[in-house]
Amino acid sequence: MGDSYLAEDVLQEVFLYVAKNFSKIHRENCHELAAYLVSCSRSRAYSFYPSTG
Repeated sequence: MGDSYLAEDVLQEVFLYVAKNFSKIHRENCHELAAYLVSCSRSRAYSFYPSTG
């Protein structure tokens, strides 16, 4: 991200999203959960960057 405050905001957004959807997340396979968290984090990080188009 290049900015620790933006990174903290992204992490907070992901945490809130996971908390809201906790019952839907499969916790049986830790590798799938890790991939899901990375995907959510990446998606949220992209949403914090202004569009260049």
